[in-house]
Amino acid sequence: MICEVAPPIGATPEDRDFLLSEARKIESNLFPKFADILNDFHNLEFNQRYWKILTGHWFRYTTEMLVNRIYTIKTCFDQYNIEAVSTYGCSIEILPQSNYTDSIMKANNEIWNSTLYEKIIDLLIQKPPKLEKITINPMEELDRKEQIPKSHKLSKENVYTNSRKIARKFLHDTDAFIVNSYLPLSKEFLLEAILGQFPQWFISPEFKSQNTPDTLARANAGSKLEINTSGDIERAVSILLFCLIPLDYFEDYVQLNDLANAQDWPKKPKFIFTSNNFASDDVFKAWTAKMVVDGTKYIVGQHGAGYGTDKYEFPTIEEVSSDAFITWGWTRPVNSYQPGFVFKNASRRKKMLRGGKLLLIEEPQIPRISLWEQADKFLKYLDEQFTFLGNLEAEVYDNVLVRLSINNHNMWSEEKLHFKNFDQNLEIDNGLHPIRELWPQSRVVVHSYNSTGLLETLEANIPTLAFWQNGLTHLVDEAIPAYLLLVQAGIVHLSPESTAQKVNEIWDHVDSWWWSSEVQNARREFCSQYARTSNKPVRELRKILLENI
Repeated sequence: MICEVAPPIGATPEDRDFLLSEARKIESNLFPKFADILNDFHNLEFNQRYWKILTGHWFRYTTEMLVNRIYTIKTCFDQYNIEAVSTYGCSIEILPQSNYTDSIMKANNEIWNSTLYEKIIDLLIQKPPKLEKITINPMEELDRKEQIPKSHKLSKENVYTNSRKIARKFLHDTDAFIVNSYLPLSKEFLLEAILGQFPQWFISPEFKSQNTPDTLARANAGSKLEINTSGDIERAVSILLFCLIPLDYFEDYVQLNDLANAQDWPKKPKFIFTSNNFASDDVFKAWTAKMVVDGTKYIVGQHGAGYGTDKYEFPTIEEVSSDAFITWGWTRPVNSYQPGFVFKNASRRKKMLRGGKLLLIEEPQIPRISLWEQADKFLKYLDEQFTFLGNLEAEVYDNVLVRLSINNHNMWSEEKLHFKNFDQNLEIDNGLHPIRELWPQSRVVVHSYNSTGLLETLEANIPTLAFWQNGLTHLVDEAIPAYLLLVQAGIVHLSPESTAQKVNEIWDHVDSWWWSSEVQNARREFCSQYARTSNKPVRELRKILLENI
């Protein structure tokens, strides 16, 4: 069979800028009406901020995913004479999922995507093509679950159940609610102690719906959102949003809030602080949104890389929906931004023994919710990895350890297979070992993307190199000078060949290169903005938190 693959969406920086502009414009136009429709449907009068906290991350990611899928379909029909489309013939009832996490992950599923594409074609294409049904059991494939490998992390539920029960006896209704602060656990407990409260360990239950989508109510809501939309793209997004909205925001909203209210959490917390639960934890978000309406201050800490630097992310939903956002050092001329430090490194050892490995850290594959096509980006990314490895001298290559993300097993990329096809003998870590156990085994750490790990190793003063696609085009203007310092010092590189050449050059004298004044000066200046160190992290964070309530 002869086939042709359509060009990917968002393959160039210019295309990405266009798609970003389109998605943000649609989000800005639709979200206020979206919040009003939810208020009407649930007979509520909450403000937009409430709905931003609860649904904002899903709304943004879904809008971006829909813009990607819609432009993909438009490109195919504009550039090719398509007479028929293969489909699994599924009802649109398979599209909405129980909660945020299930909704985002389902974007990887081909059955789910095929059904969404069929709906987009019905909305956008004036002369729909013939539909040819593929005879399989789509529901069986849609519900197929991947086996998750055992992590190095023990189950929090098993380890801390008894401790949590004891701690709850000392919980007060006005205690600050601190969950997943990104501080090491001992530091998080110490933070609670110096706030004058007994340390707690809060874990949200996952909401799982037992309901079915109300297709009529969803269609009515989509029709309301469609009114006064601007153009075919925004119209299609408006209709599809209510086809896709998770059940716990729509049909099961009452049940979600009942579950949130049933948690043994403070009734009137002094403040709420997290660096992690703001996106995927629907129970936490439902509880937090209501606490904020009642006057509780909501403070969020930086979760990792990209904040304040990546133009495709800035500003994030958590930045605009919180009362205060604590960064890892950078700031903006807005009172809500508070410069902090790298929370995750707060208890690291000052001196670290090093081994002889070259630790190559691979980018975690994300669900297919981006504005641009992930498969095309990933194939180019892999080519760069193999180019880097192929340009290493034999002595260096023999010491390479490739570190994959533990989550990649459950994605669409089969990344480990690609590396094994490149070299069956290549040493690979599947992400099962803590990254901080691999740092001491390494002579130099190489980050193959602009990652949280880059900020962490720079702050920890571990010999570090980095390279990634598209140079510095993803950065906001104000971040470029700081990254150029790293480029000029030979830490960040704009090609895999240059990175490999640098590794070959310094391999026998990494320390003399890393501790040179040029490299250390660049590292310190960069870290002062984007990866700051705190000598008294717990006391500093306490001060920031109390100043923002």
